[in-house]
Amino acid sequence: MEDIVPQTLTLVTRDVDEAAALSSGLFYASRLSPIAAHDTFFMSFFGVRFGAVTIGNLQFGCSMRLDMGGLDTSYGVSIPGSGCVRLSAGRQEFETTSSTAAVRSPIDSMRAAGWSSAGEWLTSIKFERGFAEAELTRMLGTSPRGPIRFAPFLDARKGRGAEWLSLVRMIGGSARSNDALITNPYYAAHMSTTLVRGLILACNHQFHDSLEQARGRVQPAIIRRAVAIMEEKAEQPISISDVASLLGVSERTLQRGFRDHLGTTPGRYLARVRMDGAHRDLLAASPETRTVSMIASKWGFFHDGRFAARYRETYGQNPSVTLGTS
Repeated sequence: MEDIVPQTLTLVTRDVDEAAALSSGLFYASRLSPIAAHDTFFMSFFGVRFGAVTIGNLQFGCSMRLDMGGLDTSYGVSIPGSGCVRLSAGRQEFETTSSTAAVRSPIDSMRAAGWSSAGEWLTSIKFERGFAEAELTRMLGTSPRGPIRFAPFLDARKGRGAEWLSLVRMIGGSARSNDALITNPYYAAHMSTTLVRGLILACNHQFHDSLEQARGRVQPAIIRRAVAIMEEKAEQPISISDVASLLGVSERTLQRGFRDHLGTTPGRYLARVRMDGAHRDLLAASPETRTVSMIASKWGFFHDGRFAARYRETYGQNPSVTLGTS
């Protein structure tokens, strides 16, 4: 998985134009205006952007109206920390609270109004459209037709919705710390995928039934991709859990697929790929510059005795003999 460089974002301003510019740059093209002309405006924002995902916590000092322009390039979720925010999109009008998140699919425009006191804040998360739909493609095994039409609400009181929103709030809250896990590129790369796949699994949309049905079957294409990942990353400390995560399937599903189509387990297959890699290196190496232990550890075998025993079972000779005759 490609590493990404997270960017932490913090701003406190009393300038409406500066606040609108920040909102437009991070989330959506927006026009901000206090609902009451005499209200004193301020905005506080802190958040983090990592790859195609942006999470931020937003707070105003007075009741505000946000007019947001085209959202055709992204998906978004908004969760008030307290109070409620009134939303309208076309002829639809609804309210979102701390227990009911608003989910936005690509649409033309939206208006939000609320934040009646300085103590109310809003957590927003945005996914770039191409990234979200590419993850759905990996999960389905086929490209979706058109955008994901998410249901406008996600119940945060229980089940998958509560789990997902808890994760969002944890990451959004930790963005204040320069040492937070989300500021680490290795962690951020995995978390961006986890968050978008979590939303796809937690919220209703037109592909929901297809995803649920896919849980009960494994297509050969998934196994081919798993094999390709193992062969490409065998030298890295990748686990079967990592492979399943990259494919968007459970470890149990991967186990069943390897059993049905290859007659083995993912763990045994990965171990054989690594053993074959060690065998090739032993054949190519010089005993004057390389040792069996050096080559074995390169491929993830750190116990010399166990490696030698497995090598003999596979190739009929000790690894030292292979190295000595290279």
